[in-house]
Amino acid sequence: MKQGLHSSQSIDPGTLRFVAFAPTLVLACGLVGAASTAARADQIIVRGVSHSPIRIAGFDGGKLAYHTASGESKAVWFDDVQRLTVDRSGVFTDFNEAERYLAAGEPDKAIVRYRRTLHMSDSFWPELIAARLVRACAAVNRIDQATLHFIRVLRGEHAGPPLAVRLIPRELPSTRDAKAIRAVEHLEERAVGGDVGGLVGLEAPRGVGPGLTPDA
Repeated sequence: MKQGLHSSQSIDPGTLRFVAFAPTLVLACGLVGAASTAARADQIIVRGVSHSPIRIAGFDGGKLAYHTASGESKAVWFDDVQRLTVDRSGVFTDFNEAERYLAAGEPDKAIVRYRRTLHMSDSFWPELIAARLVRACAAVNRIDQATLHFIRVLRGEHAGPPLAVRLIPRELPSTRDAKAIRAVEHLEERAVGGDVGGLVGLEAPRGVGPGLTPDA
């Protein structure tokens, strides 16, 4: 018994203080980590209304899925989202800048940044970015580029026809160069053909008839 008592008394006081302090240290680290996680929050602006803090959860059938701070799951058509801010670094820095420019009516600046992120992202993000590029390219009358991105959306696993039919440009550009004419014909073939069920009608500008060819 004396030997056991002597052994317990030989424990270094510093060790005892550390053992006593360890649970507090672990709890503090846990609280810091939880606070850091809670501080990360995405944001969307839908028809002028800001929704934040949220967490983007997915993109399916043309709808952006997200979780609210209370844990509720919601979804909204992506073309109704005026601006999306993703609370992550890296490639999303350019994406957030692109969203800011597009919302501010500067699609040319947005296009440059969307393109930087297009081939550097994975999962559903390339289709989501392609959907943005349809809108941005159409805004600067780059119907040839808008068509390429439209087809990507149309064939996409996460976007597909439900979103494509909502994204197709409703008006054709006034330019009559051969590249634009071919792109419009291709776009009309895809949109008015069987791919989206013939639900879309295109409005031609003055000088371009039903056949989508310039006047002689």
